[in-house]
Amino acid sequence: MSIARQQGSPDGATCLLGVVLNGRLTVANIGDSIATLVRKDGSWLQLNSEHCPMRPDERQRIEAAKGFVLHNRINGELSVSRAFGDLELKDFVISEPECRTLPLSRDDDLLVLASDGIHRSYSQDQIVRRIAELRRQTGSLGKIAEIIVEDCLRLEGALQPCNDNVTLIIVSLADYVFDYEHRNLVLTPQLLQLRKQSSMEHCADEASAYMSKCIEYQVECQSLLQLSSEDG
Repeated sequence: MSIARQQGSPDGATCLLGVVLNGRLTVANIGDSIATLVRKDGSWLQLNSEHCPMRPDERQRIEAAKGFVLHNRINGELSVSRAFGDLELKDFVISEPECRTLPLSRDDDLLVLASDGIHRSYSQDQIVRRIAELRRQTGSLGKIAEIIVEDCLRLEGALQPCNDNVTLIIVSLADYVFDYEHRNLVLTPQLLQLRKQSSMEHCADEASAYMSKCIEYQVECQSLLQLSSEDG
């Protein structure tokens, strides 16, 4: 922000990111990109809400700051209500992210991060179905993303012309889920019970061995006392 002020830059940027940690997915969003969770059965779930001036809570915040919404834009200029930069509208455009965290399961397949240039030209359902179609032809998610971006730029099957930036990232979640499960096997209830049972059995074995040693020692002591008595 300080650099933007020094250089007098009026530009802004949005951000959408996903973090997988300890079997949970967290999505943080500033702006109008969309994160989609795709499941193995082909169903999908939108993980975030766009920050647009017409969203009721965003409009209320803008108007409370003495701004206004005209033609779906802040003060008739900017179509996003949260972003980095945009110094000229900084009284109304905040850079506070909205975050969502949810646990991952074996049913979860892909995380799709798409900028507004993608999802304004294609519906989420179109993108999900196109990904499934292309996966039957290639196993490279990077190549699939490249093809969909090229289709978008060529307007092939698009809902409307693509007149904005196009960025598409497709992440396989299977490896993350597999890795988490195998690193945390002792955390499952069944294995915790087995571990507890094994620990109890181990303690019982140690106690049994200790008692055996004590008995052996006691027998040995009694034998020595008996020999001593006979010698006397």
